[in-house]
Amino acid sequence: MNRQISSDVAQDMKRTAHPAPDLMESGDDTDSHRAIVYRWLGSLFARELSPDSLAAYGTEEGQAFLDLLMEIDAPHFAELRGFLVPGGASAQTTKALGGDFSRLFLGAGGRRTAPPYQSAFEGETGRLYGDATGRMNAVLRELGMQLPDNFPEPADHISIQLDVMALLAETASPEQQIAFIDTHLMPWLPAFAERCRAFDLNGFYASASAALLAMIETDRQRLETSRG
Repeated sequence: MNRQISSDVAQDMKRTAHPAPDLMESGDDTDSHRAIVYRWLGSLFARELSPDSLAAYGTEEGQAFLDLLMEIDAPHFAELRGFLVPGGASAQTTKALGGDFSRLFLGAGGRRTAPPYQSAFEGETGRLYGDATGRMNAVLRELGMQLPDNFPEPADHISIQLDVMALLAETASPEQQIAFIDTHLMPWLPAFAERCRAFDLNGFYASASAALLAMIETDRQRLETSRG
């Protein structure tokens, strides 16, 4: 049975309206919340933030969701949360972040971009639809996942990889999760985050990529410990 890749962040916000304490300890809640955060981070790189999505962080569910991020890892998510303050969904803010998204991830920035594809950071040419795309297509087939019809991107797009990581967080062994991190995330995300830091004019995506990289590094260490 195929599972449609989809990041229902609004539903995730409702699920975390009353976040549990000690989220990074072992237990079912831990893996569920890890999955939620991976899906959410993926959604930030999948499409531009709309006024409605920004305004959602000012709701009770949105604030509870942001509290969840802080309980998971306050140092790494504090800066990112600062961009999502209640009342921050102004037309000016939305336009500025939309411009950053286009420059960084849609190629509008020319050489000053951060391509959201693993293929772009492999080999000498960084051609899209490279070997990384084929490897991710194989992963999707193995997991019974399919690309969404309304998101015409190659399988090695960062948001798709993070959606897969979210599924693995809830269903796979620590060994399987570590293998995915080492094969599909860590080989290129440090360089991706560095380009976001260098070329993001307003800092939101630089902060998001830095928080993502820090979470994956911390998560991998925790998974490694759990193996023993």
